[in-house]
Amino acid sequence: PFITHCNGDAAAQQLLDCLKGKQQNVRPVMIHAQLLRPDQLPDVKSVSMIPSFFVAHTYYWGDIHIENFGMERAKHISCAHSAMEMNIPFTFHQDTPVIVPNMLETIDKKRSMSGKRRMYSCERSHLCCNKVCCLSVF
Repeated sequence: PFITHCNGDAAAQQLLDCLKGKQQNVRPVMIHAQLLRPDQLPDVKSVSMIPSFFVAHTYYWGDIHIENFGMERAKHISCAHSAMEMNIPFTFHQDTPVIVPNMLETIDKKRSMSGKRRMYSCERSHLCCNKVCCLSVF
């Protein structure tokens, strides 16, 4: 695979623009795709890219995402549900040692660390663990 670290929707767009229309001998993987926008997913699919979402942002940095991006944009962070609806394979990752490795706990986090805000319900609450595990294997 061709693995890239791509944190931010503008960085994601730059990578997608570089890959569109090009013959590829490897399958591209976008690490840190949590800021990938749902409207960018058709391009992700067209280049056969696998996004990898750092879903722990929901818990550890959710309040900061809302402050920086606003709730409308923040609720689409880690757009795994939208990717699943488009049959785009994806993975979750944790970025250890940034956080302690525990994927099952990470997948379950739906609140920010402060506990004040339920996060990203339009992208995360519809995911069932069985579907995520199946789609995460490639």
